[in-house]
Amino acid sequence: IVYGTDSSRLQRSYKDKIVWTYEYPTSNLNGWTEDHIFFGPTLGVFNALDIVTGEFIWTWDISERHKFKNFREIAPGRLRGQITPYDDLYLMPVDGPPFGGAYPLYALDQKTGEEVWSLNRHTSMIPVKYNGRLVLPTFQGIIEYDPLTGQLLRDDRGRLTDEESNKRKGLICRGRGCMSDDRLFFYRSKDFEIVIVDYHTLEILDTYNLEKSSPESWQIGPMQVSGGKIYIREWIGQSGTIHVLEY
Repeated sequence: IVYGTDSSRLQRSYKDKIVWTYEYPTSNLNGWTEDHIFFGPTLGVFNALDIVTGEFIWTWDISERHKFKNFREIAPGRLRGQITPYDDLYLMPVDGPPFGGAYPLYALDQKTGEEVWSLNRHTSMIPVKYNGRLVLPTFQGIIEYDPLTGQLLRDDRGRLTDEESNKRKGLICRGRGCMSDDRLFFYRSKDFEIVIVDYHTLEILDTYNLEKSSPESWQIGPMQVSGGKIYIREWIGQSGTIHVLEY
């Protein structure tokens, strides 16, 4: 699937033949899944096309009702993270205030775009599918929901002492690859530190401190965990290198 040359056309090609074309007055491609491709005039409008036929299916709009203060300006509502398919639902994490507050999460019916359930995450962390649950890993503890109903299943944020929570401030666990083997993988981008936490007990299992490859190195991240290895990017100016660590 490609943009048209004037940024107002979507096309799908197969074996060098154009299968379908869809004209639209916008340049925002807002994501895709195996079944749908999404576009809209802003990052908060999701017009869903059937990815096989190009047929227009439904619209979901959060641009107005989820406006938020983006530091110095009011920004239209938008996603914070990826569209995540789960059974017959799409899980849509919505952005929110940059310094805390409500970060909504919606579950949409894949066929109709209707909202099935919604909740406020109270954290900017991106939800992760793990062991049949929707997991929000935070430095204060773990929050888990039932992906089909939005029901709260676990909230460990009060489990750590204030001293332990303060030691973990600034830790980031973001994206699909931050959980594996009943471990959570956090990092501190500016401190070049990786911290591994037990999924059940929240105990810190291990800590890695990366050495900078260059005086121009300024942060690490994002991170991916797979097959017993940690892959994390080190930023050197505007380029970077990938570190691979075994755990």
